[in-house]
Amino acid sequence: MKNVKVALKLVVALAVIVAAAYWAITSARSQTYAGNELEFTLGGGKVVITNHGEEPVPAVLSARGSTAAFTVSSSNPELSVRSTREGSGASAMNTAEIMLPPGESDLQLTRGSNVTLRAESEARLEAKVARVSTNTLRFTLIVSAVAILGALYYISATLGHPWKGWLRGRAPGGAGQAEQRTSM
Repeated sequence: MKNVKVALKLVVALAVIVAAAYWAITSARSQTYAGNELEFTLGGGKVVITNHGEEPVPAVLSARGSTAAFTVSSSNPELSVRSTREGSGASAMNTAEIMLPPGESDLQLTRGSNVTLRAESEARLEAKVARVSTNTLRFTLIVSAVAILGALYYISATLGHPWKGWLRGRAPGGAGQAEQRTSM
């Protein structure tokens, strides 16, 4: 019965490690979109859009709902916009239009959620979307690391810390080392 309890504890700890690692990896990954027609939802992080053409490309940002107002900021002041509401009630739509210049443009959703960007161009467009902001990512990575380290310690404690004996035996002057005596 004791072995079953130990095995269950180890399985739970390993599940915590896998879940925390999955959470950290999926939070850190960014999504990439490419083509002549782009349509994607802005995440909480930075969006970098590359216009490979020589002409600016019109893009429409939109969010559905009467409380779906949003604000987008950018290092390029011409791309920083606030949405305007069209319609009323549940069918209301908050929209904003921007012109994506040739080259790279960065966007950051600073207020709002579920904002969709749509752009069509004869030239190729690429967008790299970070799912979460840098502060949220930092928090996620720290919490994941603490969970993984805690689960590893729990596994070690459940097994009686077998690595401690191994370290003692390998350390200089440890219990496993033979003493050298000089004879006279």
